[in-house]
Amino acid sequence: MYFLKWAVPLLLLFLVAAFIPGLNLLASALWIAFGFWFLALEYADYPMGNHDIAPRKQRTRLGKRRMKSLGFGAGTSLLMLVLGFIAMPAAVAGATQFWVDDMLGREN
Repeated sequence: MYFLKWAVPLLLLFLVAAFIPGLNLLASALWIAFGFWFLALEYADYPMGNHDIAPRKQRTRLGKRRMKSLGFGAGTSLLMLVLGFIAMPAAVAGATQFWVDDMLGREN
């Protein structure tokens, strides 16, 4: 439901932006940023889920480190473009490292 809550309005914006010059650049940038955010959520769920952290709390914790989370999502996206099938296990390992280094034990 969280994905649909953001994807449907972005998709509608993207469709409308196809007819408005300039707005299409903004819509594309927002769609790409959403993809980065969602990849960060997807892969951070593996270590956070192992610690029984609910999805809403996961989003809050990643949101407090938004730029680092978006950077992780961007790196994962780039890795998927370049290495394909190796990207998934590498992204899970990266998310686990991100969890251990930046978020483990920080309950704020």
